[in-house]
Amino acid sequence: MRGKLGRFRSPILIIDDREAHGTLINQLEETLAWFKERLETEFIITGNSQREVRLEYPLNAIREAVINILCHRLC
Repeated sequence: MRGKLGRFRSPILIIDDREAHGTLINQLEETLAWFKERLETEFIITGNSQREVRLEYPLNAIREAVINILCHRLC
């Protein structure tokens, strides 16, 4: 199986695309990795020993949306 990923600047201008291959789980992981590479990332320095990393959109929300897309694609 394969799936197409893309970012559009306008309805006809594709600025980035990729294909995800393999099982649905592999496609999910490839898609999430693709999103993580492209999302803006904010590093918050606190008094703790590790910084906090905040993505432009919550990764859990993106994961849920991608899972819904993969499930509905099978119907």
